[in-house]
Amino acid sequence: MTMNYKEIVDCIKEKDLENQLYISAKYLLGNKDFELSIKGMSSYIDGKEIVIGLPYDLIEISNEEELYIFLMAAMGNQAQRILSSPKDEIGRTQKKIFKYMRKKRISGQVAENISYSILNSLEDGRVENILVNNKKGFSKYVKYARYKYYVSTRLEKDELYDFLNSIYIYGTTGLLPIGFGEMYAGTRLGYEFYKIKEDIDKAVHLKSCRQCMDIAEKIGEKISDYVKDLVGEEEEIDEDKIMQKKTSPKKMEEKFNPNNENDTKIDNMMENEDLDDVENNETNMEEEIRENTSKNIEQNKTMAKRDVEIENYYLGKGAAPNSSIEIKRIDDGEEKINGKVELPLDIKKRAKKFNREIIEIMEERKKPLRRNQKSGIIDTNNLYRFDIFDDTDIFIKNAKANEIDTVFYFLVDGSGSMKENNKWEYAIETMAVLEEALKQIVKIKVVVFNTSWKNTEHIIIKDFDDNTKNTNLIYTSYKNKYIIAGGANKDGANIRIASKELEKRDEKQKILFVLSDGMPSAYQYNGQFAIDDVKNAVKEVRDKNMEVISIMFGSRDFRKEYYNVYKEMYEKNIISAEPSEIFEKVIKVLKDIFLNSN
Repeated sequence: MTMNYKEIVDCIKEKDLENQLYISAKYLLGNKDFELSIKGMSSYIDGKEIVIGLPYDLIEISNEEELYIFLMAAMGNQAQRILSSPKDEIGRTQKKIFKYMRKKRISGQVAENISYSILNSLEDGRVENILVNNKKGFSKYVKYARYKYYVSTRLEKDELYDFLNSIYIYGTTGLLPIGFGEMYAGTRLGYEFYKIKEDIDKAVHLKSCRQCMDIAEKIGEKISDYVKDLVGEEEEIDEDKIMQKKTSPKKMEEKFNPNNENDTKIDNMMENEDLDDVENNETNMEEEIRENTSKNIEQNKTMAKRDVEIENYYLGKGAAPNSSIEIKRIDDGEEKINGKVELPLDIKKRAKKFNREIIEIMEERKKPLRRNQKSGIIDTNNLYRFDIFDDTDIFIKNAKANEIDTVFYFLVDGSGSMKENNKWEYAIETMAVLEEALKQIVKIKVVVFNTSWKNTEHIIIKDFDDNTKNTNLIYTSYKNKYIIAGGANKDGANIRIASKELEKRDEKQKILFVLSDGMPSAYQYNGQFAIDDVKNAVKEVRDKNMEVISIMFGSRDFRKEYYNVYKEMYEKNIISAEPSEIFEKVIKVLKDIFLNSN
């Protein structure tokens, strides 16, 4: 029987598995300073933190012992990467492969994803060898996890995906994918794969990351013409497959990554391992868990809770099978305060200026007679403005003196395309100014959203009631890289989450801003289906008497080409802007809201 998501989360809590992984990581890393947490669906290293993703959606987990095996394999991978995989070396190589492919006129998105896939395939195989040969106790975890993945993976008859997946599987197991011979013998794919097969063998047996990266660069050059033939020049390919190619290696890496500084690769499990022995080892896992457990180490155990019915609502009726969504905070506040960053003078100045302007508007709202209006009774004292400046704001009107009763929810696109043309920086700076300027005036919430394959993240940077005195949460989160642009974007799901959160508020006027730089696009979520999903989500918000404002930013050509699509999705309240104009456009809209809110 397969464990469901809730059972996995509950087991991790009840068995204190996060603590146990931390203890085992200490054994691998010695005196290195680090933290460890189990959360989300992806494993990665973020500064000093090792994040272990839940083994869900990738491989079926049958029982508690199997869950422990996969978590241990994932932790071993990440810990060994800290020891054996210099990020700068890998980053330099990815740039080289990317540039080479761009010279071949392969699109930037494809070049980025394929270079990422190659490097992860080779580096995973290499660090797997290092771990298993240096720490024999991890061999059973790695071999079992890798075997389970191998037998559960099938080729999809999509040539580019199958080609990259074959590189990954061969690099980490020494085996060709099941059905490879029957499907691709005598084909171009088979020819191109065998052209680099020897290179893969060499790369995964190297002790040196640099030498491995040199081979990776050669592989990138060798396959470029083939890739160009598959995807064409400067054309987008199926985003579904590209997202799979980008995330599959990472997710595989999360689950099992052995490592080995000897010149011997891990034995081919299919040839040298008795499967019965692997299965028999499971019976010893429970006792091993108890022996390795220490209750004296405290770890943050923030686990995402998932309600299936609510999740299905958030993701929409046509969500990809086994899709998941995670609503999370950067932290409970402690980390953000401890890692606070000094706000740049430019942001402080803009925030102070905007704060003064809003305060003036608020004071004006208290007066029963309002001047400089576009309609009402002509203000004879202001007629000179019409004469000299051609200004039409020359009316006065009576109004009820009132305080503003409004709340704002800002959804910021955090997908990979935001890294282009400083869009990410412009958006974050705008949010940082708003946080600083509006602290004591209105409640605002700022969320970054993105999607990695089937997993959607709704990351709360600043909640409605967050009001840290000397720390700008948004800018601090950005500078400390608690938030990084990457992945895809499932806009509809995140609009629905925001809608649910706004419904809970007591304010009279509830306004949702959606800042995005492109079309909604993710695994099994693109084209007209994604457009309709966003359209329906926006309608659901407005049906609840809440407002939605779309900030559409990008190049002039992009906005001209896609404005009608935004019109279809949002219908009205669409603000079009260059990336550098985001701040001015958002500020102008907010001023109008403060001036005219009833």
